[in-house]
Amino acid sequence: MDTLVAEDKEIEVTDADYAQARRYSYEIWWSDEDHVWIGRVEELPGVKSHGDSPAAALVETTGAAALMLAAMRDWNDPIPPPLDDRQPVTARDLAFEKPPVPTAQDVRAIRERLGYSQAVFASALGVDLGTVRNWEQGKRQVAGAARRLLQAIEAQPRLLSFWVESGKNGRS
Repeated sequence: MDTLVAEDKEIEVTDADYAQARRYSYEIWWSDEDHVWIGRVEELPGVKSHGDSPAAALVETTGAAALMLAAMRDWNDPIPPPLDDRQPVTARDLAFEKPPVPTAQDVRAIRERLGYSQAVFASALGVDLGTVRNWEQGKRQVAGAARRLLQAIEAQPRLLSFWVESGKNGRS
């Protein structure tokens, strides 16, 4: 058991807090600025930690989540459910706009902002190098799920960093 001291009060972090923390969704990414792996808990905004490896960042972030859950429990704050506990969302519940069709200049700008070559960008997206070249030369339009993926990458550029970093680590 761990103990958290908040406002001169000791709060016990229980095994149940750790078990609950392990049910949450975690995002782990490499920080070039800090030279460490950063972790955050999607359902608990503001809960972050770091480690020297993805596994270490996950362990530290899970511990931080358990501390937050213990404090929330002690303060009688509502505890958000893990994503897995949420009710399923059906098509009747949503109305999505179709993702925009990025221009050749848009695709190139996204790739260049990331600092990736066409080959690295294509590998990270899981498409052929020729596909990226055709998009950037305006010979083909980005279609289907690739539109949504590029939209997501533009909003959250670090989405591809996991695959790019794991590709670096996978080379001998």
